[in-house]
Amino acid sequence: MRENCDQVFLNVYEFLKATPGFFSPGFDLLAALAPGEQLDRAAFRDCDLLNTRHAAAFLGVKPKTLQNWRTGRNGPRYVRVGGTVSYSVGDLRAFVDCGLRTSTSDRGDLS
Repeated sequence: MRENCDQVFLNVYEFLKATPGFFSPGFDLLAALAPGEQLDRAAFRDCDLLNTRHAAAFLGVKPKTLQNWRTGRNGPRYVRVGGTVSYSVGDLRAFVDCGLRTSTSDRGDLS
């Protein structure tokens, strides 16, 4: 099933890549997500969508961790299109920003 999801992701990526102005000039999502290389987080725009595996790589966690966060309702916001879960890069960045602390006793903004 994972291979099928990867193929769907690649098909959508190729379609979007052919859409003028969808990606920033010179942006290559597949190169940014190349396995074994350091992920270039700055290459992504906030509106870019990542599947669970790529979002996990973006955050530096395992895909199962994102799945657990989804079911526990304490992870980043996501969108489900059909049966595919996607995360916007902007929401992933906001999720990280919400976790910023200045010390171990800092509980964050509780409002």
